[in-house]
Amino acid sequence: MNTIDIKEMINNRKIDTFFQPIISARTKTTIGLEALSRTVCPETGNVIPFPIMMQEAIQRGLTIELDRLCREKAVENFIAIPQRHDDLLLFINLDTTIVDKGVVGSGHLMNLINRMGLKPENVVIEILEANITNTEALERFASTYREYGFLLAIDDMGIGSSNLERTMHLKPDIIKVDRALVRHVDRDYYKQEVFKSLVGLSRKIGALVVAEGIETEAEALTSLELGADMLQGFYFLKPQKIDQDTFSDFTIKIDTIAVNYKQTRIESIRQEQIALKFYNKIMETIIVELNRVSQAGFESKLTKFVNLFPALEYLYILDMNGQQVTGSVCCSEKCFRQGRKIFKAGLYGADQSLKDYYLYIKAGAERYTSRPYMSLASGNLCITESVVFRDMRNNKYILCADFNP
Repeated sequence: MNTIDIKEMINNRKIDTFFQPIISARTKTTIGLEALSRTVCPETGNVIPFPIMMQEAIQRGLTIELDRLCREKAVENFIAIPQRHDDLLLFINLDTTIVDKGVVGSGHLMNLINRMGLKPENVVIEILEANITNTEALERFASTYREYGFLLAIDDMGIGSSNLERTMHLKPDIIKVDRALVRHVDRDYYKQEVFKSLVGLSRKIGALVVAEGIETEAEALTSLELGADMLQGFYFLKPQKIDQDTFSDFTIKIDTIAVNYKQTRIESIRQEQIALKFYNKIMETIIVELNRVSQAGFESKLTKFVNLFPALEYLYILDMNGQQVTGSVCCSEKCFRQGRKIFKAGLYGADQSLKDYYLYIKAGAERYTSRPYMSLASGNLCITESVVFRDMRNNKYILCADFNP
């Protein structure tokens, strides 16, 4: 059984620091190293991770002492890394319970940094904000350490009880997306959309995004495509002691990801362009037929084409005020979720004047193409295209088409 005497361990400073790199594929550089504290069970020789140490410290009332020792060892080992470049960041985890205890501004961390000759701007304090109940204390903590020059990161964002309001108060420099969202993100559309939402939030508040827990090349490439600025995980390196040879090992992985991301992104853009040209060709083909009839003949034409092109899910036509002048003509094979009440296609006379596919046209665009989104008509993933056309009487209308990407 792995048991430790936490007090004896702290008194004798029996803490090892392992590091895991945080990399930027776009700049092909190592941005920083996250310090992860470990100790060894004297009876079994097994490595004991920090959470188990913290549990013992909580029971003995030694959380502050353990937290400070871990930080001291992290800085000592970081400073000792050979050929460490001046811009390399040290990511350290803070026991956030000390914020609720009011241990803010004691100067311990600042004194440690000064004593070791490290600059505050080279240190990122990682905060698991879900563990903090006192929002005012969190704000004071963030303000104090930001004034010192430290960078602040929110850890494990996107799971559990992460609170967006507290995120606004913290004003982080970095948001770390939790591994639960990153795992299999390359094949999970819902995770991708949550990930993109967090990236969007980060952009609006001026924070960078780290994707944690990268274990495969596919997860790395997808995270980059979704907007991650930095990557971290076993794919690049498991937590371990760092030397110059270690840097060389994961630098090869960085170069590989950079090359593959470039190729993947170029191919993705190329496929998007091919798809858009295909959608435009379908729209032009339909409009040629619609030009030959009046409003009364629209729906029969839509019925013909929605079953002719497998890429189509819905076709419908609006007048220039945004009102539907046809029903939503559906390819029956694709509208299997239509019966569920939350998904309902627009009917004849429906007001679509607040939808982007109308508003862009009203603002002067001749054509609009949406990003992929979940259709409220069918519950399927779709892309909506809209384009202005004229009927046989020269009246203007808007043809709308939902495509399955």
